Amino acid sequence: MANDMESTLDRSPKDWFERARYEVDKAVLAERKGNEEEMFVTYTRVCQCYVHCKGHPGLPEQKRKDPAWSVRFKDFKEVSRNVWRWC
Repeated sequence: MANDMESTLDRSPKDWFERARYEVDKAVLAERKGNEEEMFVTYTRVCQCYVHCKGHPGLPEQKRKDPAWSVRFKDFKEVSRNVWRWC
């Protein structure tokens, strides 16, 4: 799969997570418009951002520093079920 993003270490886990959330919002808008190409691109980016966040070496420390963020991260996959049909 092509990757149009930076390396995992270019951003913090929190930044990757926020980028994933932003891309989900864009994907939902594309879905409402019926633009399947844009949906595919944005859902692919969501998956890439989530993988970068989950595989980031700083993730355990970020979870310890911010327990509320840790819960949001944990719930993201469950809440964004629609995303995972594209991954």
